[in-house]
Amino acid sequence: MSADYDEFKTIMDENVDGHPVDIRYGESMTEGLPAVRILKYDDYPRPGFKTAVTYGLSLADHPESPHWTDSKPELSICVRSAHDMWGGLIGLMADVFRGDRPVEPGKRLTFNFPMNEHTHMDGIMVGGPAPFPMNPIALTTRKILIRSAYPIYRSEGTVIDSDGWERFLERIGQDALFDPWRPSLVTDTPPSSD
Repeated sequence: MSADYDEFKTIMDENVDGHPVDIRYGESMTEGLPAVRILKYDDYPRPGFKTAVTYGLSLADHPESPHWTDSKPELSICVRSAHDMWGGLIGLMADVFRGDRPVEPGKRLTFNFPMNEHTHMDGIMVGGPAPFPMNPIALTTRKILIRSAYPIYRSEGTVIDSDGWERFLERIGQDALFDPWRPSLVTDTPPSSD
């Protein structure tokens, strides 16, 4: 793809202590930019978890966003799940957001339906910096800040807007942040099992 991508991938290899990676990408939905790459790590940071990190969101410019001045964003999601679809969802979010929407804590991408048959959740929210040892990542050409992304229910947007994204995450609780079948804070949506 590019020297920047190779440099990013090398640093991510260090961030995950050489854990095996599966790299995926589709077709770009953003004219003039290459496809978003998705670095997927099974059983990371521990067995039963899926972690995915994007590369490609940071290739776009978004001059209106103060969050894009010191560094450019990429996204990471970590869920307790046996299903691979989570990486594809943040890849989609990165492609939809790049150059068009600010990628700031509390911003959401939601759907009118559950994201798959293993959850009733229908959205993803951007949070703070992802907990990698080297984050932000200083590339030769730019600095990248990997932001965490969390599965949410669209109905929880009211709580995020009223309480703020940090308070929302506190209310969910540390363990439930990674649980794609946790109950909603807002509705009686039944949890699903993985």
